[in-house]
Amino acid sequence: MVESVIQGILASAPDNSTAASIVLQALVSAENSEKEQASAGYHAFLKSIDDNSLERALWFTRDSYWTSFAVISALAKSSASAFHSQAKALLPSYLARFSEERQKLGSAAEDTLPFIFDNLSSIGVLPKGHRQLNTASAAHSTMGLSEQIVRAGPRASINDIVASYVQQQQKSSGDSSATPHLAVEDVAKAVASIASQTGQDASWSAKDFAQAVNHHCLGLSWEDVLYRLPYQNMNVQHESGVSFIVESFLAATNGQNRSFPYSFMYEIWPDAQAQVSFLRCALRATAIAPYLVDKHMPAVVSDPLETLYQAYHPEFTRIVTSPWNSLSLILVISHLLDSKASEDARALLDYGISKEPLLITLALARLKVQHPRLQALLQHNVARFLKREFGHG
Repeated sequence: MVESVIQGILASAPDNSTAASIVLQALVSAENSEKEQASAGYHAFLKSIDDNSLERALWFTRDSYWTSFAVISALAKSSASAFHSQAKALLPSYLARFSEERQKLGSAAEDTLPFIFDNLSSIGVLPKGHRQLNTASAAHSTMGLSEQIVRAGPRASINDIVASYVQQQQKSSGDSSATPHLAVEDVAKAVASIASQTGQDASWSAKDFAQAVNHHCLGLSWEDVLYRLPYQNMNVQHESGVSFIVESFLAATNGQNRSFPYSFMYEIWPDAQAQVSFLRCALRATAIAPYLVDKHMPAVVSDPLETLYQAYHPEFTRIVTSPWNSLSLILVISHLLDSKASEDARALLDYGISKEPLLITLALARLKVQHPRLQALLQHNVARFLKREFGHG
């Protein structure tokens, strides 16, 4: 039963890299004595390797030379791993089979070749036929950080990918003495790509990403990263994509008393459709709503001038802290009503009216909007407001 569960988990992996990542995560959990905290998917695996036997773990990948080789090369590279010596002992037999297996499987091994090559290069070991491997690695090295992270998938170690990318940049610069670092553009592209790919079926750790970036790029301005997102072909389709952006910023600036720079959402983006999609996801993501409250241009403020409104609407406190309490938001939506994304922008506004009718009415009144649709909407809502048709709920 246990073996079938493990085999089922590995069989569900879309490629060799993902399967190798699953095995490596299980081994790391095993050597760190984290069996009780492991997810259900790893529990059966961890029970099967209580004796810390690497060969026992590799029994489950015996049908895939490339998955096993990827695991062994990673462990042979990591001298801190409890499996390091076992991996070094197994490595020669896998190196000896490399040429034969490479010819046999052809392109089926392409997803693991760069990973294996990077690991072997770091310990000064190259198999026969390594020129073919070098070709695959060269193609891998031309990929940007964002492409490497997305291609590796959410189960891969982001820290390892970032570290490898930084080393590649250092080598390509020809200056081995230069301090490795990431450019703001690299990080912005990576954030945009991950946020665009994040959804119900894929989710990266914002904390791990932020820690990896900060480790390799001291002094990075995360505000600059976020303000470049609209120019990175970002297309967020799920609330978790916006959450990744917010949580990455919070994790990266933890303890620095810095507020999330939500203003980038209200600038004019080059892609109106992408902006509407982002705003829709952001305004529906209740978990991050407190970080999106507009403190610079609120439609309603908590001061004595609002006493009448506070008396009229008992949910005043909630309304003041709503992400919809933003003149900037209503302004950008009014702009989007005249863009190629006009229909989606109108749907977003309708959603806002259904959630916060009084708030949006007040915002439209204060902005003195000239857009015909918004003027008609304002007149209609003011009439309802005077009749108290919005109620108190």
